[in-house]
Amino acid sequence: MSTDKTGANEALVHQTRRYVLRPDTTADDVEDYAQVYGWPVVHQNDRDRENQVDGQIVWAAEGNPLWERHLGALALHYIVDATAGIGYIVVTGEDQDYSDSLAMAVARYLNAWTVEELYREYDEADTVRTVGQSVLRLGLAAPPEFDGGVFDRITDAMSSGDPAIRYSALWGSSYTGYWQFVEPLCELVEHEPEDWIRRRAQSVIDAFDSARKEGPLPRAATPG
Repeated sequence: MSTDKTGANEALVHQTRRYVLRPDTTADDVEDYAQVYGWPVVHQNDRDRENQVDGQIVWAAEGNPLWERHLGALALHYIVDATAGIGYIVVTGEDQDYSDSLAMAVARYLNAWTVEELYREYDEADTVRTVGQSVLRLGLAAPPEFDGGVFDRITDAMSSGDPAIRYSALWGSSYTGYWQFVEPLCELVEHEPEDWIRRRAQSVIDAFDSARKEGPLPRAATPG
């Protein structure tokens, strides 16, 4: 299961939900916003798909006594997902309400996708590439609370006749953190003709199994 690697190591630091950026939004656009506050870049690394390392740039309020006194550790993160190559932003900070408000303000400034827009993108997609991209974006943009519209569309993509779309749906489900995906993933494992997709689906199930605190989840039977 994919996890955000945002450099927020302290347990008390809150990380906001992801806001997925449109393809024409770049790191320079995020930089423009950070410079409004005079925030310096405090971390940067390139995306490495082979080693599953997200690309990331972090701007922080470090060194500004006013920000640190009132808001603690506050940072804006621009991340490019290692697998999907899709950009998004999150904010980390000790003040949850302020971090969430700032993330929403940045998202508006950058004209980030809304979940409702991503519903329409999926519903109107008519090629393998556009369907695959839309389910990946939906997974990344999924709100922390269970969202039926996200779930229904990614589950629908899991039943596609095209293996590339089914594979994208697996990744999309892993981004959400929704344990409700375990049942359709188990069904996919039981009926999937492609071994490489079955293996990936089982790894996502195992990740959900490890993450869920309520107890172990049923392991799908892999056809022999």
